[in-house]
This record gives sequence, structure tokens and C-alpha cells, in this order.
Amino acid sequence: AHCRREAKRLGYRLFADDQCLSPTVTAVWLPDDAALDWPAIAQRLRADHNIVVGGNYGPLKNKVFRIGHMGLAQ
Repeated sequence: AHCRREAKRLGYRLFADDQCLSPTVTAVWLPDDAALDWPAIAQRLRADHNIVVGGNYGPLKNKVFRIGHMGLAQ
């Protein structure tokens, strides 16, 4: 719940509706207007904050990222 609350506070929009949220992963839309280097963002979150994120595939590639809530990053 903390991760989703903070993502919303930072202005991100969650992918799933509130009634479909998963306890193990949060999917978040990337901002439409941002010129982002997705691999660099994922690497920085893991290195600096031990937050594991994954990109998406197909039509959602570079539009949605996922934050895992299980275990520790190794």
C-alpha cells in the first residue's frame, strides 16, 4: 500500500484499478511527456534504493513499469 500511495503522491498513475491491485507487484504508467531512458532508470532505482523494477512487453513496452514487492534484490 505504501508503494502505491507514494507513486500516486509523486504524480504517477497506477495501471490497475483499485479493486484489482496485487500484493506482490505494482504496475505504474510512465509519464507520456517525459524523455526517459528506461534502462538507466531501472538500473538507478536498483542501485540507489534496492527497488527492483521491470519494464513491460508488447504494446505496453516503455509505457508501464512494474515494482516487485517480494523478497530482496540480490
